[in-house]
Amino acid sequence: MTLQKAKGQANKAKEQEKEQVQEVKDAADHKASLAAPTEAVSAAEDSVEAVTILAKPLMEDPPESADTAKAHIDEVEASANEAQTKVAEARTLINTKLQSAKKYAPETRKKALTAYAELQGKLGEAQKKLGPYKRFRQELPARVQAKKALAELMGKLADVELEVEKAALMTKGLDKGQMPEDEVKATEETSQKAQAGVGHLMRLMDMRLRAVTDGASKDELNEMKTRALASKTKIEAVLATLRSQREGLTMASVLATAAERVEKVEAESERCQEAELPFLKGVEVLPGDESDKAIKDCEACARAADGAVNQATTFLKHKIA
Repeated sequence: MTLQKAKGQANKAKEQEKEQVQEVKDAADHKASLAAPTEAVSAAEDSVEAVTILAKPLMEDPPESADTAKAHIDEVEASANEAQTKVAEARTLINTKLQSAKKYAPETRKKALTAYAELQGKLGEAQKKLGPYKRFRQELPARVQAKKALAELMGKLADVELEVEKAALMTKGLDKGQMPEDEVKATEETSQKAQAGVGHLMRLMDMRLRAVTDGASKDELNEMKTRALASKTKIEAVLATLRSQREGLTMASVLATAAERVEKVEAESERCQEAELPFLKGVEVLPGDESDKAIKDCEACARAADGAVNQATTFLKHKIA
């Protein structure tokens, strides 16, 4: 080993030892420094949560006018301003500590930056949660309107569910029998009306979901949408049953018409047999007038029978195809 290489390794070892010493020193400093911003963030989160609890009654059941709940609204806004101050103080403290953390030794610096990033994330969530309460009084009219809109949607949902249930009851037990034409028609009209109502209601809910911002309204809308989806599934099952009923009516009509055509063919066939009777008397040669009439009758019957057969065949081929 050369002298120069030995010196290099010695210097490297000294640097590593120096860095380790610095890591220990910085780790201790970081542990001590992290306590204050952690406590500040926790205090800010608690303050924001206190605002949420205080405002909850007004959020769930907003008054028609701010004047009717002025004291409560003033308290919410004052609490929100206090929470905002704590959020701002915590953010300032974190930024100050971050500047010192950037000067730490590598490993400690990495841990410190990660820890402060987590605190910043918590603070960001708290700020996001606090936002609506800072403009509580100004946003109260919009909340009242949102409450009315939700109540209107709830009423529409109840009406739709009633129509769907009515249609479902009209088709109950139909797996055992065929409905008459007038009942199928009446149930189809009821079911189609219910289906249109469900579709319209779900479009309204989707529009409202895109517009609302507070979590409580979103949750209520999603619950309503779940109920609407259940009604949609139910009315689709009813319509599927009605399609089977309609197919049964169509098939019954086809069978009835086919039976009529076959009966006509049989009737024409019997007429042909009757027209042939003069030739079945055992007389070899019939008198001229009687022979001419019998031939004409046979020909007429044959044409009628062919026509009936052709009509019946064409009808059945068309329906089977």
